[in-house]
Amino acid sequence: MPGSSPPAAYVAQKLLIEFGSNLHDKAICLTTPVPKLIPLSNAKPSEALREFLKEYEPRISTTGLYTHQAEVVKALKMPHIPNIVMTTATGSGKSLAFLAWAFEILSRDDDATVVATFPTQALLWGQTKRLAKMSVPASLVEFEDMGGVCFAGTIEVGDTSIPWSVWYGTTDCEYMKTHEQSEAFKGARLRFATLDKVHWNLMREKDAKFLANLAGVILDEAHSWHGLSGANVRRMIDRMRLSLDVLKCEHPAFFLASATLADSTTFAESLTGLDASSFLDINDKGAVKASLVAATDVPNLLSQSAETGLLRRYVLLLGPEPEPVAVQDILGKVDNLGSEANALCFVQNKFVGHRLRQDLHRLLPSRNVIAYDGDLPPKDRRRVEDELFNNVGKPKVVVGTSALELGVDLPTLDVVVMDELPPRRCELLQRLGRVGRSSERPGLAVLCLGYSPGDERLLEEPLAAVAVDDIKPLPLPLHLDGIRLRAMSAAFHEWINRLKKGEAKWADFNDAMKRYFGESLHHDELKKRVEEVLGDVVDLEDRAWYYLGFRVSASQGKRKLVLEGDRRNVVATIEDIAIFRDAHPEGVYLGHRGASYRVKRYVGKWDLGTWESPDGVLLGKYMKGLKEIVVSQEKPTLATRGRWKDTFTLHEQKELGNDHDDPAIGTLTFGVFMFLRKFDGYWEIDLHSKAKPKSVSLTEVATRFNAAVQDGESFPFLHNFSYRTIGWKWLIARVLNEQSRKTLAPLLGPLLHGFFCDAVECSKNDLQVTIDAKEGEVRVVDGTPGGNGLSQALLKEGRVTTAWATANKQIKAQARKSDQAFRRYLVEECRVEPNVTTQEVVDAIRQLAGAWNG
Repeated sequence: MPGSSPPAAYVAQKLLIEFGSNLHDKAICLTTPVPKLIPLSNAKPSEALREFLKEYEPRISTTGLYTHQAEVVKALKMPHIPNIVMTTATGSGKSLAFLAWAFEILSRDDDATVVATFPTQALLWGQTKRLAKMSVPASLVEFEDMGGVCFAGTIEVGDTSIPWSVWYGTTDCEYMKTHEQSEAFKGARLRFATLDKVHWNLMREKDAKFLANLAGVILDEAHSWHGLSGANVRRMIDRMRLSLDVLKCEHPAFFLASATLADSTTFAESLTGLDASSFLDINDKGAVKASLVAATDVPNLLSQSAETGLLRRYVLLLGPEPEPVAVQDILGKVDNLGSEANALCFVQNKFVGHRLRQDLHRLLPSRNVIAYDGDLPPKDRRRVEDELFNNVGKPKVVVGTSALELGVDLPTLDVVVMDELPPRRCELLQRLGRVGRSSERPGLAVLCLGYSPGDERLLEEPLAAVAVDDIKPLPLPLHLDGIRLRAMSAAFHEWINRLKKGEAKWADFNDAMKRYFGESLHHDELKKRVEEVLGDVVDLEDRAWYYLGFRVSASQGKRKLVLEGDRRNVVATIEDIAIFRDAHPEGVYLGHRGASYRVKRYVGKWDLGTWESPDGVLLGKYMKGLKEIVVSQEKPTLATRGRWKDTFTLHEQKELGNDHDDPAIGTLTFGVFMFLRKFDGYWEIDLHSKAKPKSVSLTEVATRFNAAVQDGESFPFLHNFSYRTIGWKWLIARVLNEQSRKTLAPLLGPLLHGFFCDAVECSKNDLQVTIDAKEGEVRVVDGTPGGNGLSQALLKEGRVTTAWATANKQIKAQARKSDQAFRRYLVEECRVEPNVTTQEVVDAIRQLAGAWNG
């Protein structure tokens, strides 16, 4: 936009005027040099690759390639396709690089196949749109009832023909099931997939031909796979290599792409199992520069012409004093965004996003307000993505969850706003990277901060919060026996029929099992070992148990909300454990377009809903058998949010090993815990007023349920939901007396939760931290079935020690503020009204930290 002030400058000026009293005196300036361009001819691509690149990105004929793209193209002159790990700034054209790599593989060998994997469907479909534009029109396979979304096509460049297809959905996507039967899918040599799909399907017999010819694997946004999730990916890759060895086929090359990887080759080795030295490391580490500028200068800085080839983002920090600022305070006023700015608001909660979208739709009639999250059914998701990527029409305000933070390119965005930060620094940087993706359109980010540990640290040390160099993903806990046994069991499942039929040799399978998993067991021996290690935490009667839990989540799958009278009309797809919150009895679900839906009944195969564990305890009831939830449309006047009670009780003590931290005072116990969730009523929220939500008790719901049953009517009701997981407890009876525990537990549990999650950079949903006042215990438990390794990781490498020290320091700092400010801090962090003094909280944290650290 030469000669005119960019939209972000106008927004910055308005915010300085309106929220100046909250404004941190310094703003963060993030600058990213656009990589240097070199002529395409200098990279010396083959003629076919040259034409492919020009088709994919026509501008390179005149502008050339970025240096990191050219490095990849030059490397493709080698006799063997190299492994590559690329770490470059957001918006730097990584997709062109890894698709050039894939094209070279496919053009060298007419039988070769490549799978490109993405952590989110938004990324997957964004890439397939580019491929569809390059494809022969007559080759495109589209599903009209999904809004004309393209599922497959063929790219022809000279004598090279590359049929491609999408590949997603693990269990119940009817569109994908239909497409997998087509010749277009069966003949595709390039598959664009979610990594979940690869985990569930690539090694199965029906995909053996594609696997046998697999020559390349692309892992986009590779940094997403760390900790337990990364260990699951690695074990999936081990299974893939095992299958290739049994098939007597060569192993594929790997291409890892990310914007935020520290020590990239070491990470690549851990994730893939290949030696770090085998990777060509293409890294512009340090290209993103962060500095502090006066916040009052930001509007003028945004208005100034950029230095040639420099991308700029400015981050305004709004503190919680004198009153916290919410995103609606910023986005809900027409004048704040002007007539041109496009904005993206990240929310951590889908319900908050849906309600915010509804409010902004009413407040901003001149704008297209779009909500995007993981609850959207496939058909609606594709339509919303079309709206997101379409740059015509009214200015946009997009309300999105984390599904939009990874690599999604919305080039005309000007402003990104958050009032709740993601737990990991790399996620924050990804979100900030959604704006400022062109030199002519600098971006503005606005962070509305509260009192959480992460928010406090950002205000105290702004540059440390956006530093790239020391971002370290959680280590992959490959030593965990449960993960290894799951993978071994999956490998047996994938091969046992072929082995029994003599289509493969047991000797080859056993050798490969020992090679990748350390030992080769008879199937019966493996089942016995699995029963010993996992029998108390996993439902082994579920035929797909070894595939479950690939992503770190308490959920075991999504359930459909379908419209009464038209069961094909899917309103949303929600995680099973979220039913207690979003689709509980008498619940009203608020949809992404602002419509409301009343829960009418639950439909399922209830004989599948129970599992007797070896000791006779009933686990997993109800959710396993639930197929769908029938709803009816309501007037959009109210919505509900379910309540529940969660409990964790120690089931069996386990050995921790010698490499963990112990408290100086009190006993630490590690082991298997039982999780139980009980429905406990709900809150009814008037969408058209600011009145406090109305509480509806479990007793009221149960009374109506009993009356309906007596009258022979149906009435939706939830059974308990339970699973087993891993965790630890620390006996603190010698540290805090019973009275102190009783009064302080409702505050101390939530307070410590934030600091402990911060120490392992995880979501609060991934780790549960509570204080049991009666038993005198601090309890830290993995928030996912079978455990996720986070509670154990907290006990290693001084993390819990650091968490206690940080908590002690920051609580003392908070206490030095006014009593009113400290009280507001406690209310925001703990969601309860405190009935204790500031000094009591400070003393309790000090005593606990001292008792642990000594």
